[in-house]
Amino acid sequence: AEVLLTIFDARGAKLAKTNPTQAARLDFKAPAPGDFTVLVEHLHLWGGPDEVYRLQVAPFEPGFDLTLAADRVDVRQEASAALPVQIVRRDYTGPVELSLSGPMGLSGTGTIAQGAPAKPTDPAGSLTINCPAGFKTGMYPIQVIGKATINGKQVSVVASTRPAVSTALANLPVPPSRLTRGVALGVLDRAPYSLSAKIDPASVAPGKDATITVTLNRRDGYAEPVALSVAGLPANATAETPTIAKDKNEAKIVVKTKANTPVGAPALIVNGKGK
Repeated sequence: AEVLLTIFDARGAKLAKTNPTQAARLDFKAPAPGDFTVLVEHLHLWGGPDEVYRLQVAPFEPGFDLTLAADRVDVRQEASAALPVQIVRRDYTGPVELSLSGPMGLSGTGTIAQGAPAKPTDPAGSLTINCPAGFKTGMYPIQVIGKATINGKQVSVVASTRPAVSTALANLPVPPSRLTRGVALGVLDRAPYSLSAKIDPASVAPGKDATITVTLNRRDGYAEPVALSVAGLPANATAETPTIAKDKNEAKIVVKTKANTPVGAPALIVNGKGK
């Protein structure tokens, strides 16, 4: 909403205010007992009977917010796609389970491991979207849902696409909220090849490496090279990007981790791009 919140003390000194480019929410800790005033106003100082607000004041509770770097993702029939997810934590450091809300037949799962990524802008995890054979091609609206149990309560959060929508609208600082809570999923025809992968070892300690063996299954006489990449890597981990040549059907990808790579079970996806 295009709302700005500001908190003043009894003397009129400004103590806190919301960021106009983010949701109208303040986590405020009073510096001392006293009287405080909350000012609620439209960012453009609009007024009138249409500008009515509901102000909720409640004790602070731990939680989290989720953000997606893209408001559109494509997936092919009989394949998977990874959608990176960023997290901002509020006194909660535990895991978050990700799921997909959308048309029947599509599925999506993922986990954000406990702790935080090295940088706030780094993906904390990813949602793996799976598209079955025969699913009708086209565009579908989906939502990414994050769930966690915090202090014995089930907390559910819908991931926001606000940064991506703002960029698409010429960096509009406050895009319409109805556009920031969903993702456009494009379902495409199946590719002329499929990939299978096996990782060895299946688990490593931070600072150790693992090798993914990728096997290419060509269809319908497809004989072009296929460039490989890995999505869903945790923070402080890298992977090679080899290409399977025309006369080959296999390649190996070395995934390198560092001592500060967060512990968890990320859902890695090997993507292939051919002509």
